[in-house]
Parts: sequence; structure tokens; C-alpha cells
Amino acid sequence: MLATTLLALCGAACWVSTVQAQTPTNSGGAGLARPATNAPARPASATTPAAPTAVGGKKIMTRDELRACLKRNDDQKLRANELDDLAVVINAQRAEIEQGLDAIRAERATLETRATRIREFQPKMQAYSQKVQEFNTRMGELSGKTRMTTSEGRAFEQMRKQVPLLEEERKDLNAERDRLLEGYEDSIKAFAIKAKVVEERAAEWNRRKAQHAQDNEDLSAASVDWRRDCADRPYREEDEKAIRAGK
Repeated sequence: MLATTLLALCGAACWVSTVQAQTPTNSGGAGLARPATNAPARPASATTPAAPTAVGGKKIMTRDELRACLKRNDDQKLRANELDDLAVVINAQRAEIEQGLDAIRAERATLETRATRIREFQPKMQAYSQKVQEFNTRMGELSGKTRMTTSEGRAFEQMRKQVPLLEEERKDLNAERDRLLEGYEDSIKAFAIKAKVVEERAAEWNRRKAQHAQDNEDLSAASVDWRRDCADRPYREEDEKAIRAGK
């Protein structure tokens, strides 16, 4: 019967997230050195000595304890591989998410530029409306007179000549307004739908990334617990062989 430790068994292959495996030392250190197998033979005795229950002052693990430690170690290595694979997927999606957000930012900037032009156009319409209102008021005053003075008659004729000019200005303003507003409302609605999809995908990606980081922290903590509970404890090699054989 040979007694060893899981730390010596796992060595560099044992997965540890944040704490590197330490090389077993003598009984005075953190690890327990593997007992020598070529110790001098003891003199023959009339009785068979009892199997040791401790090595270096540390109790040898039972087979069930060893089985539990081996399973925890295997589970942690499996989980580490899963998280590594997931990290590859998450990192691969980052560029696509960022491209989608950049496209949304660019489209939003374009729509904001259009909105600015529309706002800047409003005073022109307001000024025209004010001019037409004043024109109609003055025309109404002159038209209501039964007799006009010479100057009023000339003013009235001048205002009548302005009617086609005002109509032309109205058409130009309406055409400019139509150009500014053409498809604008539909663009706003389409953008809102697109932005919602992209931003939800980005939020989900951030959630998965944060969860991945938390899972790594949890695995690191579990690895530290495993080292505390299992890594430096001696066990019987025949127990490990039996466990590996399914017994």
C-alpha cells in the first residue's frame, strides 16, 4: 500500500483557476512528498503490522472521500473547458455587436441631422404665414373702402401684383417642406424597430459576458475549496486504482 496526495497525483494537469499547483514538499511544507518505495526491508515479524491511517500527521482519505475529491476535480476541469469554449463564442460575437451598435449610432446621427434641418425650416414657414396674414389684413382694409385715395389705390394695385409672388413662395416652401419630410416618419419608425433589436442583442451579450465572468469567479473559488479539502491529503493508491476501475 502506497500513500500519496492528490496534489502529487494531479500535478500540472490539475485545473486551478487562480492558484497554481505547488510541487509537494516534505512533511514540513504545504504538500506531502510521495513516500519512497525502496525503503529497506523490515526484519521478519511474527505479526503483520496494521496499515497506517495517517502519513506525516495527516489522516489518509477513505475511498469515499477520495472518490468525492476526484469527482470534484473532474467536474471542475469539465466546467473550465465549457467556460473556455463559451469565452471563444462570446469574444467572436463582440465585433458583430459593436458593428451593429456603430451602424445604429450612424443612422441616429443621420436622422438627427434631418431633424435639425426640419427645425431650422420651421421659422421660414412661420415668417411666411405672418407675411400672408399681414398681407390679407391690409388687402381686406383696402378692399373694404368705397373710395380710395390716390396713394391707397397705388398700394392696392401693388399688393395685387404681389399675389402671384406670394403664391410662388408658398409653392417653393411647400416643396422644400415635402423634401425634408419625405419618408422621415417611416425612417423614424424603422429605426426604432432596428435600434430595439440591436440594443437588446447588445444587452443580452453584456449579460452573458457578465455571467461568464461570474461563473469564472465561482469556479476559481471552487478550485480554492478543492485545494483546501483535497489537494494535500494523502490517500491509498489502490483506492485510486479501484475508483478508476469503477469500484
